Amino acid sequence: MRIPLAALLAALLVGCTSLPPDEGPQNFDASDRRLEVEIAAQGMKSIDRDLPTLPNPAVQGYVRGVGERIVAVCDRRDIPWTFTVIDDDQLNAFTIGDGKVFVYKGLLTRLENEAQLAGVMAHEIAHVTRYHTVITAEKQQETQLGAQVLSGIAGVLLGEPALAGLAADVSTSILTSGFSRDQEDQADRVGMRYAFDAGYDVNEFPRIFEIFLEYGGDSPELYNDLFGSHSTNAERIETMRALARTKYAPRMKNPVRGEREYRRMLERLR
Repeated sequence: MRIPLAALLAALLVGCTSLPPDEGPQNFDASDRRLEVEIAAQGMKSIDRDLPTLPNPAVQGYVRGVGERIVAVCDRRDIPWTFTVIDDDQLNAFTIGDGKVFVYKGLLTRLENEAQLAGVMAHEIAHVTRYHTVITAEKQQETQLGAQVLSGIAGVLLGEPALAGLAADVSTSILTSGFSRDQEDQADRVGMRYAFDAGYDVNEFPRIFEIFLEYGGDSPELYNDLFGSHSTNAERIETMRALARTKYAPRMKNPVRGEREYRRMLERLR
């Protein structure tokens, strides 16, 4: 990691972690990977306890197939990926890193075609390829250690117990609050690129946020500005429309929307 997990920290480190670029080499190493795996492992404890898996192999297989199509064009093909449908009516999808992606049954019932599902999956996959769980952990670590330094603690050793504790805190934060606004916006941009590279109609990407807006409304601007959550759905609609129109639409050739396939999946789901 850029902040070694077992290093003695004797200086204020708050604020030195930033987003990786949307494309190109990533500056992450084996200790980052170790932290990513631990965050996911801690998150799986909560998921296994609290979130039921949909008992429908056909639907699970369909969603897994869409996810694997995106993974085939993403930037991290060397890690194990899993795609799971949660048996719950929420409009939601999330990842805890380490290739673990989850989609709620409620979201599947409101999306309209496979291209939209691919956009959702690509967004979550982008969180993983951009190491957003690791960056979230680094920021939390920097803040905590920086506060300790300011309190007069000269240095702190982060061994296995501290690593597990940090991972548990970060996984809980991700499961309850999601990622930062900048991370969500980056996942939108990178996710649209993945969906395009996988052959999907990225004009369907903005429609995802229209569906969220129709069923769930929008977060107040004040909330987004104060707490750093994702941009409002209205903002994301306009941003994604512009990106699809200017960067991808001129290059799309016979893009996939997958309406018939999606209807068949919904019949199995219902």
